[in-house]
Amino acid sequence: MPVLIGRDNQGCFAQCSSQGHKYYYKCSNAIARKNARKRAINQGISIGEYSIEKISFDYDDTLTRATIKEKAKRYIKNGVDVYVISARHNEEVMWPITDALGISRTRVFATGSNTNKVEKIKALGITKHYDNNENVIKKLGNIGELVKFSIHEMFSQFIKFISNDNNTIK
Repeated sequence: MPVLIGRDNQGCFAQCSSQGHKYYYKCSNAIARKNARKRAINQGISIGEYSIEKISFDYDDTLTRATIKEKAKRYIKNGVDVYVISARHNEEVMWPITDALGISRTRVFATGSNTNKVEKIKALGITKHYDNNENVIKKLGNIGELVKFSIHEMFSQFIKFISNDNNTIK
């Protein structure tokens, strides 16, 4: 939706759509016009008219991690369209986390394979995808962002593994 620049009996204005708020400015002031236009664009972004970013996350060992959940929350808070695109075969197992984050179920995809995941990411026009799989990241080029475990996370995973292993040995 383009920003409308117009004039009415109150003066010159910028508006994100025919129903959007009118941001008035002094008609002869180019800086004021630019600022009014920016405010109209920001309104459009906040209501989803101009979502320029589409961010997606892999599920296992990516969105299941606390640090990545926080990153997703920040994107959502800022009005970015967030998707979950996984090589899993079943979407329903992802819903508890995606529902808690506020990600619409219509933006959660279980593609069945990494090849299908890459195709879905490209088909949706995703602008950045976070994944722990290096092969997926390589196939995505500059839109892929590799998620690596921090030293603390690796140590925690190791402790959890050792604890579980000790619990099963009798």
